[in-house]
Amino acid sequence: MSTLTASDPTDRADTILFNPPPKRRLSTLLVNVVVVVLAAAIVLGATFDFEPFNQIEVSKIVAYIAVAAGLTVLVGLNGQLSLGHGALMAVAGYTTALVQAKLADSPSLYGWRIVIAIAVGVLATTLVGLVVGIAAARLRGPYLAGVTLALALVVPAIGSMFTSLLKGDQGLRVSIDARPIALHDTISAQQWKAWIAIFVTVPVLILLANLVRSRFARNFKAVRDDEVAAQLSGVNVARTQVLAFVVSAACAGVSGGLFGVVYGQASPGLFSLNLSLFLLLAVVVGGLGSLWGALWGAIILIVLPDTINTWAGDLTTDAVFLNRLNGSLALAVFGVALVLVMLVVPGGIQGFVHRVARWLTGLLRRESSP
Repeated sequence: MSTLTASDPTDRADTILFNPPPKRRLSTLLVNVVVVVLAAAIVLGATFDFEPFNQIEVSKIVAYIAVAAGLTVLVGLNGQLSLGHGALMAVAGYTTALVQAKLADSPSLYGWRIVIAIAVGVLATTLVGLVVGIAAARLRGPYLAGVTLALALVVPAIGSMFTSLLKGDQGLRVSIDARPIALHDTISAQQWKAWIAIFVTVPVLILLANLVRSRFARNFKAVRDDEVAAQLSGVNVARTQVLAFVVSAACAGVSGGLFGVVYGQASPGLFSLNLSLFLLLAVVVGGLGSLWGALWGAIILIVLPDTINTWAGDLTTDAVFLNRLNGSLALAVFGVALVLVMLVVPGGIQGFVHRVARWLTGLLRRESSP
């Protein structure tokens, strides 16, 4: 039996990113493409009205979306618990930085260097995810959590050990080519980072939105709910679990590469154990099994720590105490929020939104009926 399951409200209606006509796969694909592209265009347009700080915040949220979406597919749809997605992001971040440095002397690839570097980072993370996924298919519950936790501890430590290649705690610098000449006087450097994050994340969301409506997602949920019954129904349990982990690892690779772009570096501190814990807490609070929940989780990962740090700064002026507080207070608040969500709204934020939407729909139907 699997470890975690998505709650009923999010599992039935919110395991999809959107709610297209159910009978036509082509219509489903087109609707998902149109809605994702439209949402991306709205965000792109909104960045013109944002201050540079807010533009960076948008780029951070978008960078988190891919890994949050991949993790909610793994945990919510397939029931595999992972505490090591921060480590998978580190693999992509460091690979992106190394490849980008190798391509720095290739003027013919100007404008495409960071794209190629992120793609190679995603490939490297997918291969690591395949290895971990094969091991994860043989493990259950706390054993799986322990292996992924060890991964979250070991990978950042490797970055600190190999100082000649990975530059130790300082990390590797990730630079991107200047924005196109046509946009040089139109958008800022911070806005350009947000645009890169959006352009890279949009295809990932389109693919995931259609994946969760496919037979693969049905196999994921069958294995999550009852492995024995799924196997009797002809589902290859091990292969399905490995596939779910590989998909989730690839999404973590996208976010890891974007982290390098947004933060301008790949360092052990950027991919610490806290990152893996924050990711898991965020997708649970946002709503397991729902890509909308992944969006809520990505927003929480940026907004909540910043808000907490601001409040902490208003409470004390002691720099040493404030530094210690910032390192642990956000995690504590996330933990409290997780407990409250599990007690009050088991479906997370998206489960609550879905319940409110159903209540409003029923209310409107009753008022419109004769």
